[in-house]
Amino acid sequence: MTVLVIRAHKRYAVRQAASLAPGQSRRGPGAKPHSGLLIELSLEGCRLGQIDDSQFATGQDVTLHVPGFKPRTAQVRWSHGNCVGLRFEAPLHVAELDSLVRACRLDTPPAPADRAYGT
Repeated sequence: MTVLVIRAHKRYAVRQAASLAPGQSRRGPGAKPHSGLLIELSLEGCRLGQIDDSQFATGQDVTLHVPGFKPRTAQVRWSHGNCVGLRFEAPLHVAELDSLVRACRLDTPPAPADRAYGT
């Protein structure tokens, strides 16, 4: 059986180190950001992998920090399997999304054009 998922916005695969800091109301003494890998991005949210998902609860306010960009406030939509899904408090502007996607893909080497599949 195939499951059809309709999404409001296109998602972009990215790869960039990032960190999540608990929102002001959840910060305790000595609370620090948790490092992860930004792996998916859309106008309204993102997904981080390689992060301790047990530290985040659905509905929790957090701040996403991506090097070179202003911090974004967001809310945890889900957390499972060392991944966390976020919805931004305010959607990104198209130019901001484009800039983030380009910056997050700079480290990814392009596939050689003359290389045959599987070789």
